[in-house]
Amino acid sequence: MSSNWMILPLIALGALFVLTIAFSWVFARWWCKPKREIPSKNPANYGLPSENIEFTSHGIRIKGWFIPIASNPAPHPAIILVHGWSRNAAELLPMAGLLNAAGFAVLLFDVRGHGQSADDGPITIRKFEEDILAGLNYLEGRSDVDAHRIGVFGRSIGGSSAILAVATDRRIRALVSCSAFADPEALTKDTLKMFHIPTWPVAWFACRFIERWLRTPMGEVTPKNQIGKIEAPILLVHGEADSYIKPDNMETLYALARREQTQRLLVPGRGHSDVMRDAQCRQEIVAFFSRNLSLSDQ
Repeated sequence: MSSNWMILPLIALGALFVLTIAFSWVFARWWCKPKREIPSKNPANYGLPSENIEFTSHGIRIKGWFIPIASNPAPHPAIILVHGWSRNAAELLPMAGLLNAAGFAVLLFDVRGHGQSADDGPITIRKFEEDILAGLNYLEGRSDVDAHRIGVFGRSIGGSSAILAVATDRRIRALVSCSAFADPEALTKDTLKMFHIPTWPVAWFACRFIERWLRTPMGEVTPKNQIGKIEAPILLVHGEADSYIKPDNMETLYALARREQTQRLLVPGRGHSDVMRDAQCRQEIVAFFSRNLSLSDQ
């Protein structure tokens, strides 16, 4: 009888362990599955000339728009715009219009698993990065783009993945990273806390599942670990009232970036999703790209 009492707690602990692992996998899979939202607007809604374009990223079909400088086919500087999680290219059309009016060609696309682009299982920050670099390859093949003057703007996970892309590929000459997180593992823990789920051991197991989909340790795709490798000029933008990805993420990134080439802009009164509605913020971004991609030389 006494031996049965010893076995029962072990069985209960084993069951709890299995349930914890199973829950962690479910959370990780949910965490890496964006909600697909088809663009409800297109460049024509903003009076912008455009081409429907398609390219592949590691064999995955990516769809988007290219907005040229319609009045002049000569090679122009170009900006790649990268949307946030569960969003699509249409999110950044207002920013595309401002940049195009300032003299930039613009590439917008739906990251895989988003908008009208193809699916590719669990979506990770690494896949965002791969799609940015595939977009860069696409731009290099166009005769109306100056391949030596290409910049990237990314928002939220788009901003975090843009840091990885620019740290990887020196063909990108300027970076604006808006509302980016500094550490995906820390963001995972913060999200679990928001849902009142114990971070230990769920976060640890969830991140190990995500690493299998990343095919690399989490530290290799952690923006704060990579931003110091960037030699291009950087502008970090964050909403002062962002309660989802808090402004201290920007401070962490700024502290680890090369100080002489990095600027930061804290936007008063703006949160995570409305920071780009600030007119002064938009003007600062256009001015940053104009300075650092030598727009005045045209």
